Amino acid sequence: MSILLYILDLAFFAALIIVPAAWLMTPLTLSIGPMHLVIPWSIALILVPPVFLIFRVVIHKHLSGSGFWEYSAFKKASLALAATFLFFFGVEQCLKLIGYEAHVPPIVIIGQKESDTQNDGLYLDDPQLLFRFRPGAEFNGRTVNRIGFLDREVDPVKKPGTMRVICMGDSVTGQGVPPYSGHLNSKLASAAPSTSAWESFNMAVHGYTSVQGLRLFELQAKNLKPDIVVIMYGWNDHWLSPLPDSNRMAREMSPGRATLYRILRMKRFGQLLLSRSSQRNLVQKKNKSGVRVPPQEYKQTLMRFVAEVRAAGAIPILMTSPRAATLSRALVHRNLTPSVEEAIRAHDEYNDIVRKVAADTNTPLIDLPRKISGDKYAGLFSGDGIHFNSPSGIVLIADEVYQKIGELVKAPVSK
Repeated sequence: MSILLYILDLAFFAALIIVPAAWLMTPLTLSIGPMHLVIPWSIALILVPPVFLIFRVVIHKHLSGSGFWEYSAFKKASLALAATFLFFFGVEQCLKLIGYEAHVPPIVIIGQKESDTQNDGLYLDDPQLLFRFRPGAEFNGRTVNRIGFLDREVDPVKKPGTMRVICMGDSVTGQGVPPYSGHLNSKLASAAPSTSAWESFNMAVHGYTSVQGLRLFELQAKNLKPDIVVIMYGWNDHWLSPLPDSNRMAREMSPGRATLYRILRMKRFGQLLLSRSSQRNLVQKKNKSGVRVPPQEYKQTLMRFVAEVRAAGAIPILMTSPRAATLSRALVHRNLTPSVEEAIRAHDEYNDIVRKVAADTNTPLIDLPRKISGDKYAGLFSGDGIHFNSPSGIVLIADEVYQKIGELVKAPVSK
């Protein structure tokens, strides 16, 4: 009977490992050669180790023999496993009882990109950016270029001796045929501010926030070796959202770290641990502001953006977004804002944040709302009060950026 006791002890010990693993992994997949066993979590699984233990006690009581349980080390290891699981399981239930829950961004594993080539719409799902333009897609008679933006085709490899200006932002930057970057490119080509060759192109994506823009710069734009980066985000940042963008955008991690992170992300006690760890800036306990990028995060993102551009050897230029005297009520109907008045207030607040960041970081600023305001410019805006209804407004932005570049060339600022 000793063999049966040894088998029961091994089964008991295996259950002490498998049950917590099933709880953590939800579900647990075990591969044994070509066979794959999937164990979904159920509260009934907690009863498995005690059942094995009770059965073992009954067998040992009526029949002679010994097993692993007679070894002190086995008992200690078993008790340690059981106590550890019961502790974390108890903490999880307590956190669930009090309603604790935090939102942690999803992850992608380094080197493992999901294929999205079957998508034939304007946008592609992107776990790290949420979405991006599909190269070759058509939009209002325009075609997304090979590098993924609504602009002419450009060579990703910068020619030697060329000064490259990248215009980043949302639909305000990307509007127009061409967008302001195209008009700017013509101005730079016909009247270069220095003896170098100059070029500019658009890397704006309609619907993007500053958080998406920063990630886009880190993933793609900085590799294009820009010399100047013009940054204009803000409208989408203060639109309503149940979760901030930063908690919806996936983080890239190594396979080992990703496995641990995924386990912690799925449990409330794990979310609590992450909120106290070096990852605490990624954890959102509650979206109090209810917008895609809360004001404080907007400020921090712009400051990081400026720092990243400078670290890439380029000069950042911040730009505020202009608006009409009033905005369309369609924004309320689309659940982007609770009211027109709130949208105006929030947008003015976010523009003030841009001004503050520019001053605090000694970053060149183009303050469009203070240049494009009053009755003189009222006719430039479309019905939504956000975009322009004619090329005149777009050309005006190009003129302002061209002028600022000229000032920087004459009196260079540190990169």
